Amino acid sequence: VAQAVLLDGVALADSIKKNGLRNPIEILPDGTIIAGRLRVHAAKLLGWTEIDVIVLDDLAAAGAVAIEQYLIEQSSERRYLSPLARARCIKHLLAIEENRGPACKTAGQTETFKVNVAKRMNMSSRNVNRYLVVLELPVSLQQAFDRGEVSLINAGKIARMNASVHREIAQRIKKGENAAEVVGEYLVARAKNED
Repeated sequence: VAQAVLLDGVALADSIKKNGLRNPIEILPDGTIIAGRLRVHAAKLLGWTEIDVIVLDDLAAAGAVAIEQYLIEQSSERRYLSPLARARCIKHLLAIEENRGPACKTAGQTETFKVNVAKRMNMSSRNVNRYLVVLELPVSLQQAFDRGEVSLINAGKIARMNASVHREIAQRIKKGENAAEVVGEYLVARAKNED
């Protein structure tokens, strides 16, 4: 990972050298970098001693939960998150939303929280639900989803099947079968049963 960051920093330094710094660094009043660590690294590689920043006084005043929520949102927008990392971010944002709400939540309130998260993540509520159910699947299925071998839509369809089917699929994937083909078989069988 450190090697990848170093290479990304070099590539970004080349881009900044050619095009300039397009987005200032975002920091808290205490100097904590909220967005732009890689840009700072690239600027250091270029020998810069100063860099443009935006001080997020209002975010600091909003407190630790607001800072955490902002960090998650920025991570999902600016960085390339793996599909599974995106699912975890969604789950964490939902937990933040739920903690702000009443202690006893109705189903309608939970759906409202999901809609709020969907807006923040620039996606549909349906996709928020799909990402959340992926996290309930067996690990080998989650990993296949993360590698892009199973689409979000198909993972969501599989998640609606019973746990014994999840285990069967996961075992077949662990044994080395092609994840997309295995999932496809189960989805075709399900579609035939529904007809």
